[in-house]
Amino acid sequence: MQPVVVLDCFTVEPSGLGVPPYLSTYVRNAWSALRRARPEAEARYLTIDDVRWCLAGGNPTVEPPQSDPLTYSTTVNRDNAIQLLRDAEIVVVVAGDAVAEAEQLYAAGVRNFRLGQQTCFFSYRNRDEGAIRALLSGVRERCPDLEVLHIDNADPLAVASPVGRRIAKLVADYCTEVNCAPMGIESFGPVVIERNTLTCTPEILMRAVEHVNEVGAARGGGSLPMLLDTGTLDELETYVDFLVAVMPAQAFHRLAFHRPGPGSRTVQ
Repeated sequence: MQPVVVLDCFTVEPSGLGVPPYLSTYVRNAWSALRRARPEAEARYLTIDDVRWCLAGGNPTVEPPQSDPLTYSTTVNRDNAIQLLRDAEIVVVVAGDAVAEAEQLYAAGVRNFRLGQQTCFFSYRNRDEGAIRALLSGVRERCPDLEVLHIDNADPLAVASPVGRRIAKLVADYCTEVNCAPMGIESFGPVVIERNTLTCTPEILMRAVEHVNEVGAARGGGSLPMLLDTGTLDELETYVDFLVAVMPAQAFHRLAFHRPGPGSRTVQ
């Protein structure tokens, strides 16, 4: 009897992580549906990494730092992943089709959209500029009278790259005004960055902010910017006030007596 296969292409959502070592609710639902629909069949589970690595001779398709050499998915079906797909009676692919989903929601009366539930919009399809253009233009074509089209989070590393600026321009061109590309950095400390092998540095973050500001400054129909970065000076001062409030007395003492170097700036 032919097997039935769930092919997990991974979903990343704040409401339900779907990347290793987690298993998304969609995979569990697909598995249950297959078992109910074909109780007599042999149900098997594959990940897209099984298929990629099988095709690549067991090597990662993307080298560090874009891939994490310490975290990857593996299943007992890896060795015969391709053969399983060829022999399967049914292959359920767990992945999203945002354009089709937006079209269905639009037909139901929805006019405000956010392409969310992801860690970095700019990394869609491995920073594929053409795929991102097709995604954004596809939503605009199928939802011509939408009122809001915004994106979700952004990884500074992706935004700071050469293609990141071009992707930011696509976001500004196709999305509606007052869009935001929220970005963050784990630490500004060089020692922390080095010891934890962090990929984002203050220089990279600043370049990412510059890319967003350069292409997002144009004004929309409501005279507001098309694309914003993470925050404003007023918000920065609020963050500083909060840090000072929670900072231990000893640390505050060291901050108060810190002598700024040439060219450094302080927040009063």
